[in-house]
Amino acid sequence: MSATTDLLEGIARQLHTAGIGVYNPDGVYTPEQVGIVLKVVPASPDRVIVLNVYTPGAADNPDQPLSTTAVQVRTRGRANKPFDTDETLDAVNTLLQGQEQYRYGTVQALAVTRTSSVPLGQDGNKRFEHADNYYVDVELPPTLHRQ
Repeated sequence: MSATTDLLEGIARQLHTAGIGVYNPDGVYTPEQVGIVLKVVPASPDRVIVLNVYTPGAADNPDQPLSTTAVQVRTRGRANKPFDTDETLDAVNTLLQGQEQYRYGTVQALAVTRTSSVPLGQDGNKRFEHADNYYVDVELPPTLHRQ
């Protein structure tokens, strides 16, 4: 596994354990569940949490294991239910915002901070979408050039 995989799967499991959604690595969900998936927005179920990472723009120091990784928590709710996504993201924020010293496999998350929240409108099926973005200060495992 990679540090990115450890981070995303770790957050997915944490959200699952907290009862915010259901994480099934096989991607099979009932229509009533809030599915937690990684990277790709599925056609179903209606209610999903999609986790993805991106680089926030700061250059990493090649000699230091410390970095900032941006994690996007994108949600989609039921058709014509505009507050579905807000309720899900409020629960995610309650869990993650301000969290310190949490281990996700090989990655030690030192601090988590929400940096933005962006409404994404509705998809073709009138399901509302919204994304919150978090900066996760991490201590990464050693690499070939960084011990």
